[in-house]
Amino acid sequence: LGRSSGRTYRLNMVKGDEIISGLLDFAEKNHIKNGHFTGLGAIDKATLRWSDPVNKTPSKTEINEEAEVVSLVGSIAQDKDGKPAVHAHTVFALSDGSTRGGHLQSARVSIIAEIFVTDEEGAGAITNASR
Repeated sequence: LGRSSGRTYRLNMVKGDEIISGLLDFAEKNHIKNGHFTGLGAIDKATLRWSDPVNKTPSKTEINEEAEVVSLVGSIAQDKDGKPAVHAHTVFALSDGSTRGGHLQSARVSIIAEIFVTDEEGAGAITNASR
């Protein structure tokens, strides 16, 4: 995808930080135009979305309780105006051991979140790829 010398940053978020807006701010301040991230931590409020291919409508899942972030993965790219855009998927573990996952729209950190962002400097995106 590009040079292998991309830089990786550790982004530490604390109680009350919002994950998506925090990633957008970080990407803008650090001029990240093409990157990816992974993370873990804990949240106490989140909104997940997933698309229903049959009805072609998005569904939302609200989480309003303490949950562990057991998976957070995503990408950072540029939108049509050259601003950072974040695409994130996540899985949260609730206190009873059940999980909720999907496309992450928003999430508020309850204790801490550690997100590792890799800037893929010089990497290009592939669109409409065929096999």
